[in-house]
Amino acid sequence: MKKIIALAAVAAMFAVFSMSIVGKKLPSVGYVLVGPHTDGGWSMRHHQGFQSLTKHGYKVSMVEMVPEAESQKVFRKLARKHDIVFATSFGYMDSMVKAAEKNPDTIFMHATGYKGNKKNMDNYSCMSYQARYLAGVAAGMLTKTGKIGIVGSHPIPEIIRNINAVILGARTVNPNAEVNIVWINSWFDPPKDMDAAKALLDAGNDVLFTTTDSPSVVTLAQQAWKQNGREVWSMGNDAPMGDNGPDRYITGMMFNWNVLYKHIVDQLAAGKLKMNQR
Repeated sequence: MKKIIALAAVAAMFAVFSMSIVGKKLPSVGYVLVGPHTDGGWSMRHHQGFQSLTKHGYKVSMVEMVPEAESQKVFRKLARKHDIVFATSFGYMDSMVKAAEKNPDTIFMHATGYKGNKKNMDNYSCMSYQARYLAGVAAGMLTKTGKIGIVGSHPIPEIIRNINAVILGARTVNPNAEVNIVWINSWFDPPKDMDAAKALLDAGNDVLFTTTDSPSVVTLAQQAWKQNGREVWSMGNDAPMGDNGPDRYITGMMFNWNVLYKHIVDQLAAGKLKMNQR
């Protein structure tokens, strides 16, 4: 009984700490998504990460499906009512730089970019190429045609880095593996995704990757198997996608932003957040 009471007391102490962080008011959080929060990939995983903050007492606000050209005014609007604003797409970088200059009392955090300042803007990312490398090894082992296809979103540094990781991984086990890319120049456009995946499939690629935010590639691999008996495998991106193609899905890179987002806002609440700290 004493142990139970002691554990309850400890739990209560942690709960109070989480809600107030040494008695300080918790910062309010605004975040901007490039796609819908239900996209099944990138935006969904960021959304889940931000929503997890509410369990710790943080108030969060979302604006989704924001075009790059309209992002600066969205950032500035969020800055009026929030202590910290997150942008979750590479293309928002320059707009966020300008918004940060105009709103010096708000913290701005940009995902996958490289610009910031020493006052109120920084960027963050992850080492996704490590997971891509491992997926490339699996693809190199599974391909029978020696051709691996990738649906490319935008040719930005992060995506190029991930594609190179797939190539390097595949060639560790299959030195002659050929990697082909079809760019759709969009983060979230399922019809274009599907068309690009079909083109890769028709060209003989029997393992398909995507760097976009939808599970279309996984869906196509499943359809090709069910309808035509084609032995094509798929790799997911950003989130669990196996339900979209359970018979022909190998694996996929998956983000979990919960821990990082809590760390950032906890640091801000405690007055310890520093800019230019990756």
